[in-house]
This record gives sequence, structure tokens and C-alpha cells, in this order.
Amino acid sequence: NYVYCVVDERSGAACLVDACWDVDGIILALRARGILPEDITASVYTHHHFDHTGGRIPKVMTGGREVIVDGMVEVLAALPCVEVVGIGALDARQAAKQCGVPTEAIWQIFDDEVVWRSNGCEIRSWNTPGHTAGSISLLCKDTKTSEPSIAVITGDTLFIGSCGRFDLPDSNAEDLLRSLSRLSTLPEASLVYPGHNYSTSS
Repeated sequence: NYVYCVVDERSGAACLVDACWDVDGIILALRARGILPEDITASVYTHHHFDHTGGRIPKVMTGGREVIVDGMVEVLAALPCVEVVGIGALDARQAAKQCGVPTEAIWQIFDDEVVWRSNGCEIRSWNTPGHTAGSISLLCKDTKTSEPSIAVITGDTLFIGSCGRFDLPDSNAEDLLRSLSRLSTLPEASLVYPGHNYSTSS
């Protein structure tokens, strides 16, 4: 899994994306780069699956054992400037249940919504359902330049040379195709940051 941290180098403010598995380790890694917990002003998630939000792993995947992964709960506890975590509106209920986070601590993100802004940096949501009903991609751009460069964090919608699964309980192949078509409209020079790297080695 990839965890991302978008940083506005002008102000030092930062936004975490899909922070889970080892929240303490993420914070330590960011400290080593000069980013403190109080610099992180938002935490958002691309979709509700446990490998991106944390929480309880389905017992069919653990041999029946109760296994809980760090994620939303630990982020809320560790980051003083983060009072809610954001996720696509149609994934909010599943994430709250899976992670044990009160619904009032989850911000339901809708299409084309600014989810984070700091000085010259902006992250905007795009609904890209298919892998899950509420999957979102996050478009990151520098608003203080005329260059059309964009970075997009796609979660499990788009990978390197492939796309996310569409055979899961709340996935939908037709929705995923429409989402991939939407992502294809981004400028050709856009940088893509996927949720995993399943590409073949060369």
C-alpha cells in the first residue's frame, strides 16, 4: 500500500492520504523530513477498504482471528489539527463501522469538492466509483502557477498498467470503466500516484 503526504512547501502545511498500517511510523518518517504532527491539517482516504483506512480485517482473510489495523482512529488521536477524516460520501458508513470511528468524525466528501487548501496548493476530489461505490481520486495542483501540471492520487481506481478489482461486493465494472474514462481526460503530463504498484518488473 502507498500512503501519501501532500506538502505545501510555502507554508509547511500538509495533508495525509490513506494513512494506515503504521500511523506512528508514518509520523516518525514525516518528522525526519521536518513535517511535524501539528503541520498536518487534513487526512483523507480514497476508499473504505481496510488496507487504506485501517480497522478490522475481515475474518475470512485472517483464519478467523480478530485483527485490527492502524488507521483512522490512530490518525485522529495522533494529529492535533485533524478533527475529522475525509472519505467519499458513499464509503463513509462502511469506513465508520469498520474502523469504529463515530460518524461525526467522518467528513463525507462529494464530487469536485476542495478537500484541502494551503496557500498555493489545492486538493480537489473527483468521484471515481467502481472499485468501491464511494471511491474518489484526489487532484493536487499548484494554484499559483499558470502551468496546467496536476498530480492525481487514484487509490485503487488506477494502477501502473492496470486498474482496481471490480469483482468485490460493492464494486461495479461499468462504473469503473466510466471512472477510468474520466481520469483519461486529465492533461497528458499529469503525474499519477496509485494505491498499489502491481506492475511487472522490467
